[in-house]
Amino acid sequence: MTPFAYSRVFAHPFELHLAFFRDVAPDVEFACRLFEERRGKKPTGLAELQCGPAYYAQSAAKRGLKAWAADTRQDFLDFARARAPQLPVEYRLADPRELTGLAGVDLVLLPLDSFAYFPGDDDVLRFLRAAAACMSGDGLLLVEANHPKDVGYIDYGAVYGGKAPDFPGSRVRAEWGVNHPRWDLVTGRVQTQIRLTIEREGRQDQRVIDSQEKLWFAREVELLARESPLRLAEVFGGYKPGRICWDDAVQLFLFERAPRG
Repeated sequence: MTPFAYSRVFAHPFELHLAFFRDVAPDVEFACRLFEERRGKKPTGLAELQCGPAYYAQSAAKRGLKAWAADTRQDFLDFARARAPQLPVEYRLADPRELTGLAGVDLVLLPLDSFAYFPGDDDVLRFLRAAAACMSGDGLLLVEANHPKDVGYIDYGAVYGGKAPDFPGSRVRAEWGVNHPRWDLVTGRVQTQIRLTIEREGRQDQRVIDSQEKLWFAREVELLARESPLRLAEVFGGYKPGRICWDDAVQLFLFERAPRG
């Protein structure tokens, strides 16, 4: 299976873990509250796609939800399972565009702007159709994506993760756009270079990775969704109430099933 998104960027699971380590409990709380507000009941399950360390799936399991975590690399899944072996999370090796054997999920999440690694319309449509097949009739799909202002590489530079307790003394810095790239304003694509600086056990290693990304705007996503079983219902400025604005760091697409007829 071909690695996808951050599974392709980071050579080892602990690198992604250290670069993006954070508490996602407030994000999961927002997703659950959003489902309850829109559906009048509590969600029963959550599936995290391109899960990496599976922060969202594990947080959902702690809340008592049935939880699934999928990624395109087995070593990422093994790493996530080893971090919290006591949690009842079901781990799956799966491409987000080719999900099988999963159905009836109330909340499906594609976090951490993995969406930027879908290079074209066909990939997005495959993903939306696969996600729809996983969702319950009342299900919601939440997709985190780069903020539109990132087309100018404004506030789009370095990511420096928090200190992860399971790797004391280690840290990863990920710097995007070290080649000073410019987005193609017609296609929305960019060839960027990412410099990773890994500090571990008193050593520092550095390498540069080439990466192609796509900036998706809400209007084009809305039009694409019309060719799928889903529709774009709302665009938040992250995992919080309120429509996206300039000061937000990311955009969060909310999809639900298109009405029949």
